[in-house]
Amino acid sequence: MVRRINFNTLKEPSFTRNLISDQIGPYKSFLLKKKNKGIESVLKDVFPVISNDGRFRLEYFKYRLVLPECTGFDCIYKGTTYLTSLYIHIKLFKNSVLEQSSEVFLGNIPLMTKKGSFIINGSERVVIAQLNRSPGVFFNSNTNLYGIKTYYLKIIPDKGVWIEIHINDKGILYANLDKKKKNKILVTTLLKVLGKTNTNDILKEYYKVKGLLDIKNITIKKGLELYLLDNVVDVNYNIVAKKYTLVDNDVIDFLRKKKIPSINCIDVSEDSGIFLKTIRQDFLPSYEESLISFYKKIKPLENVNKDSANLFVHKLFRDFKNYDLGLVGRHRLNSKLRTKVVSQFRNLYVYDVVKSIKYLVALFLNKEGYSEDDIDDLSLKKLRTCGDLICNSFKVGLSKVEKVLKEKLLFYNVNVDFLNLQKLIYSKNVTLTIRDFFNRSQLSQFMDQINPLAEITHKRRVTSLGPGGLSKDRAGFDVRDVHSSHYGRICPIETPEGPNIGLINSLSLYTHINDFGFLETPYQELSGGLKTGKILYLDSFKEAGFYIGQSSYLNEGSNIIVRKQHTFFEVEKGLIDFVDLSPKQLISIATALIPFIEHNDANRALMGSNMQRQSVPLLVNEKPYVGSGLELQVSKDSTNTVYSEYDCRVVYLDPYKALTLNLLKEEVNLYRFLKFFRTNSSTCFNHKVIVKPNEIVKKGGFLVDGPSSDKGELSLGKNVLVAFMPWYGYNFEDAIIVSDYLLKKNTYTSIHVNEFEVSVQETKLGSEDITKEIPNLSKDSLKNLDNNGIIKVGSWVKPGDILVGKITPQGETNLAPEEKLIKAVFGEKTFNIRNSSMILPPGTFGFVMNIQYTTNGPLSNNFETVKSFKQNDDVITDKKKDNILKEAECVLQDNLIKTLSNILLGEKLPLNVFNKFTNETVIPSNKKITKTLLRKLSLNYKVIDINPSPIRIKIMSILDNHKRNLKNLDLSNTKEFKGLSYKKEYGVKKIKSVKIFIAIKKNIQVGDKMSGRHGNKGVVSKIVPSCDMPFLPNGEAVQMILNPLGVPSRMNVGQVLETHTSLVCHKLGLWVTTPPFNGVNEHSIQEYLYKAKLAVLGKTALYNGYTGDAFDSKVVTGYMYIMKLNHLVSSKIHSRAVGPYSLITQQPLGGKSQYGGQRFGEMEVWALEAYGSAYTLQELLTVKSDDVQGRATIYESIVKGNNRLQAGMPQSFNVLMKELQGLCLDIKLNKY
Repeated sequence: MVRRINFNTLKEPSFTRNLISDQIGPYKSFLLKKKNKGIESVLKDVFPVISNDGRFRLEYFKYRLVLPECTGFDCIYKGTTYLTSLYIHIKLFKNSVLEQSSEVFLGNIPLMTKKGSFIINGSERVVIAQLNRSPGVFFNSNTNLYGIKTYYLKIIPDKGVWIEIHINDKGILYANLDKKKKNKILVTTLLKVLGKTNTNDILKEYYKVKGLLDIKNITIKKGLELYLLDNVVDVNYNIVAKKYTLVDNDVIDFLRKKKIPSINCIDVSEDSGIFLKTIRQDFLPSYEESLISFYKKIKPLENVNKDSANLFVHKLFRDFKNYDLGLVGRHRLNSKLRTKVVSQFRNLYVYDVVKSIKYLVALFLNKEGYSEDDIDDLSLKKLRTCGDLICNSFKVGLSKVEKVLKEKLLFYNVNVDFLNLQKLIYSKNVTLTIRDFFNRSQLSQFMDQINPLAEITHKRRVTSLGPGGLSKDRAGFDVRDVHSSHYGRICPIETPEGPNIGLINSLSLYTHINDFGFLETPYQELSGGLKTGKILYLDSFKEAGFYIGQSSYLNEGSNIIVRKQHTFFEVEKGLIDFVDLSPKQLISIATALIPFIEHNDANRALMGSNMQRQSVPLLVNEKPYVGSGLELQVSKDSTNTVYSEYDCRVVYLDPYKALTLNLLKEEVNLYRFLKFFRTNSSTCFNHKVIVKPNEIVKKGGFLVDGPSSDKGELSLGKNVLVAFMPWYGYNFEDAIIVSDYLLKKNTYTSIHVNEFEVSVQETKLGSEDITKEIPNLSKDSLKNLDNNGIIKVGSWVKPGDILVGKITPQGETNLAPEEKLIKAVFGEKTFNIRNSSMILPPGTFGFVMNIQYTTNGPLSNNFETVKSFKQNDDVITDKKKDNILKEAECVLQDNLIKTLSNILLGEKLPLNVFNKFTNETVIPSNKKITKTLLRKLSLNYKVIDINPSPIRIKIMSILDNHKRNLKNLDLSNTKEFKGLSYKKEYGVKKIKSVKIFIAIKKNIQVGDKMSGRHGNKGVVSKIVPSCDMPFLPNGEAVQMILNPLGVPSRMNVGQVLETHTSLVCHKLGLWVTTPPFNGVNEHSIQEYLYKAKLAVLGKTALYNGYTGDAFDSKVVTGYMYIMKLNHLVSSKIHSRAVGPYSLITQQPLGGKSQYGGQRFGEMEVWALEAYGSAYTLQELLTVKSDDVQGRATIYESIVKGNNRLQAGMPQSFNVLMKELQGLCLDIKLNKY
């Protein structure tokens, strides 16, 4: 680990979070037994299950997870799924009497690895989080073509019908269910259905009731609007004034004349009587009438009665299985409407709807403090983490189990099926539903494993796409745009450049996902303008009510610019509530790794963020001279490096494993390393040991480097000497000129591992077979195959080589007489098979690194084949286990002697040490203890004993501790080694499938794509001998030449500042850290250039490598961190002579994967027409394309040496003819 000079100008609090904790944490919550979360909550929602006839009831008691025997690595090796088995304890009651109770298997659930990934069928996958609208209440408006604004609210539950309430242009409140216009009803009808049985109850809930007012003393104050709540009757019970009549002075005088003593009134001044207008439109005064009217609206074709309507409303709103606001929905309602309903009450109540209507009416009247919701605000969006998504799949699978269970309970016979409850549970429903989610869901993705940064970024990705989300075809600009609520939660920079721009994002550096799924960001609390030391997490809704400033502003004047309610103010320092934790908290990991990002245009920063994830791990890694301060944490949290969990001493070390001794607990731990392991992206994962035997390693210290790691720091590229200058036009349009010095030193050499798989299939004509006996092949083509027909490990292979020899049965064919004779002589099998061997595709050269296979049936007893299979480093044999055990036992033995010597060496024991089985004296009393006696004592630790005494207690406690350590070291029973032992069976299996891994070494070449960290990308145009490259005054040749025109127009000046700073670092032997938005400035760089005795402007005189003359102007020269990206020309270049053709057009297919041809398009035809190349054009458009007859003719003419073109009719012309004939046009082609 290298000590870096940190140019951080602000004192940031020591605040670190594991970068994948938001991926691992939610899934742990799903598995652990929590009341309102995960498996427990789903099981309690579904159970108890009651049979349709009500006789049986199945209750859930508890669940248990059985951990897998194999480790995650074993599952990758074997191509299986890393999963746990779920068992539940259930009880069956018949007529409330307990009949049976047992534990049953419910299904398999994939487990998450420590890396935050899942292993499905041997491949690592990641479940990315989905950001979509949260349950709750939303207020908004629409403006029609005539400019009339309509306000509405939506109550969206987690499960159940959506309710939309809107105010029309006349001020009447209507409600719709599930966005269906035919379900339009008055709000009062909805409120009665939900529980308010009469109109007066609704009015009392909504308006302030003034009670009985004395008619003699009543006065109408200004701003008071009173309406009669009930009909006013005189002493003869005649109606004097109707209810809902406005109480004004005339009405009061009239009532006084009628000698009415008092009246019952409501005050409607709060909403100017809008809700009362809706009441007047309601002609269904009773609950029953409203209920039946509601039922008819929703179910117009069904017969209706009170009981069926009641049952329907109960299922629609009150049944927890059909309508559930969810914890998030209840939380949103409480937050928005400022209510305090307990979170466990997840049904919709009348009180909720009334409060929502009050808010809507206040919004309609433009009252202060009421505003529309911004649908793009993160306070209205919930993040569905991997735990939530898998929980939903589990819920769907369990609902299928429940459906089958109810049917089975109808026919369940307790006497016959006693103690066989497993028959009731169809566990495949759960297993298949979850498996389907992992294999087919858009949110379950093949893990990006190009480098550790790509891996960790993939786990922190957030998408708005997927089931229940947006579609990239219909998503508008607003939903893609950066929103002010994204600050500190979602990175405004990192997003794809294609059609998914703005729909796929990354979490910011310090983002935390709270229990409700809302994104929070940390702030430092202030009091009186000073930091209190408290760090609080706030979501977008909570932070809207506070003054929040940037941490750097505290060093400025008394008035500071702050933000509140997503707008900016200038306030005094003492009024600020919070400040940012760090200037880099608003950007993601990949963006925060770019030094001097504050000097780059956002578009180029986006490209830099994305291209860092495409960097290929190199053979030798090198950390950057200029870092951003996150390299160490990213490398550590990616789990690709191995670090010590405690202070320890390395007692044994080799390239595959290490044994360390805990210095505190005196325990031995085993660490296993991976060597040349293939990743999902076909890059090479390799652990490199960076410690030495007997070295003391502190807690958190690194033992080995992983891919793209140097001394524990993330290292994606190389520090290369670059010059910004034109060079004979070869760096036109961002092209890069590279010195061959980089080739000779293998600076950009990388290893890629390609996997090829062949399997044996059962056909109708018989089984395929892997064999070396392949007809019609020369011995030379089979020389690298062993006796079983599989390539040998270590073989050099090239395109066209056979990797696995395989034959496939084929049907009878019409044979010539001479073939029939040969068949009669040599037998039938010679002719009924065809060669279906796996051949190495074009463009692949490398060494066979490893072979994996599965078997079934007998295999020829060939030691050489078995030996080649056993050369798999991932399989740990019994011999290896024994060696590791012996090494660990020796360490513990030495440690025991050392511990005993601390209390016994040089001392005399007052009592005999004897063998407790034979009573033979091992060490006599009063004899001085030497090292020899201590060794004798340690060797007989199992059988020795001493008579009761204080010294006995000390000695026996040390020996007991030693026994415990040995017991913990039983490697044969640990998960590290389960399933990895190699059975010593030579030649007892038949091969069913073979995987061959080929290691390919790729050096840099013309056409490879390279990039810096600032979005400065280019393609290698020429590799120049180092003697011809421009050189410095000291004779050192430049290693890479970049185009200077790529800087000003792209506005990524950060690359120039990095070049200057890295030059200083190289000269002075430094490594520096310059954090984003808080790093070194230009003045400090100039000071360091002066200290290093370099030109203050950073420009150097360069000399022409061809002539030796100095160039006219000085050139910016220095070191820049350049990466080789995973867009290598060797994997893209492709050529074809003959190959597959399209069935319809008979034209060659396109693309390398289909071994296609190069398309000669319309514009290319124009170019040849312009040159008058008629014969070349005819050849391209006929025999080289879709002239079927011409293809055969020209082949014959080439074979015969008669190079003459005879073009025929292209097949595409025939397709055109058929298309026109299909349109009923009678078109014929006549010959003249």
